[in-house]
Amino acid sequence: MNQFILGLKDVNIKHSDEINGCWEIVLQSKLSFAICPTCKTPSSSVKDYREHRLIHKPTESIPVELFIIKRRFRCLNPACQTKTFTEEIEGLKKKHVYTDAFEEFIANMNKHMDIPTIKNRLLDNYKLDIPQSTIHHKLKDIPTESDLVPYPIKTKYIGLDEFSFIKRNFGVILSDLEKYKTIDMVAGGKTTNTAKAVLKHIVPEFVEGACIDMWEPFKIACLETLHNAKIVADKFHVIKLINRAIDNLRIRISQQLSEEQANYLFKNRFVLLTGKEKLNDCQRSKLPNLLALNSELKTIYEAKENLRDIYQIKNTNIAYPELRSWIIYSKASKITELIKVSETYSEWFTLIFNYWYCPITNGFTEGKINKIKVLQRKAYQFRHFYSLRYHVLLEDWKS
Repeated sequence: MNQFILGLKDVNIKHSDEINGCWEIVLQSKLSFAICPTCKTPSSSVKDYREHRLIHKPTESIPVELFIIKRRFRCLNPACQTKTFTEEIEGLKKKHVYTDAFEEFIANMNKHMDIPTIKNRLLDNYKLDIPQSTIHHKLKDIPTESDLVPYPIKTKYIGLDEFSFIKRNFGVILSDLEKYKTIDMVAGGKTTNTAKAVLKHIVPEFVEGACIDMWEPFKIACLETLHNAKIVADKFHVIKLINRAIDNLRIRISQQLSEEQANYLFKNRFVLLTGKEKLNDCQRSKLPNLLALNSELKTIYEAKENLRDIYQIKNTNIAYPELRSWIIYSKASKITELIKVSETYSEWFTLIFNYWYCPITNGFTEGKINKIKVLQRKAYQFRHFYSLRYHVLLEDWKS
């Protein structure tokens, strides 16, 4: 039995008994005194005894329930503010029921198992019903992220995007668009400093293309960090911007339509936002009726489809003048929503057109953000950001 209690220093077995095929072992410190944690004065004056259950490194041979009797001592120093204190056992953290040996045991299991598997294995093999949250808390620093991810990462293409991990709290995620893995996640909001912090884990000289959404802090961070890379404005965010303009126009013109027409437009608004080639027969039949409601709506819809057609052009010598002409035409349209979009495209023209030189998108990064949302729902939200970060990195790099 001495090997079983190895790790708990200066402890004796007070008594043991077999109950229903399970050994119950009660331990107690063999020292006759304890040291006050405040004034460091030794004391042998025991006030009372309390029995605590311990979770130690389990054994497969026989099930064992371990208990320890802790004594409360009176501090003999009259000037000390601490009147009573509980003795501390080496190998057992203060106010903890899990020994260091148990934490080391599940850390070894975590090298080749995830947390749900560890929970099931402890229950099936050792009859230990440990909550997943407790296992996660014990493993939050084991192993470290540096053991999972071989920093710094050498990759040609990266994706940068923001995500919300708690209400009104944002983080930045960096993805490897070549190997389709998450490189890192940093909390701190959608700022230039946060973007720079997440970019420090890559080798800038190897990066040929970086895909970002149309957010100025990301643009600044990439231009200052990635000197040899093409910074690409994500194609889907570019299209999303004009789709938002269509929706804003729909809301504005609804006030000029009859109630019946406004309801018809609202119920079928997604027909206007969906790509023309993706419409089914029913939606395609409704499209002419929707465009007939307002001339401005027809103009901005056709502009959206023309922009999507430009993205299909592979030749940069043809795509460049087409995109320029589209912006000039949109600025002259006298449609407030379309003019605003064209001005934004004009400011971001270089990054938008870089797509034709480096055709990458943030599709993988957006998909990873959706997975993060699912992971948070399954965990009923992570209390700490580093826990969420660890699980996301573990999913991509554990193999």
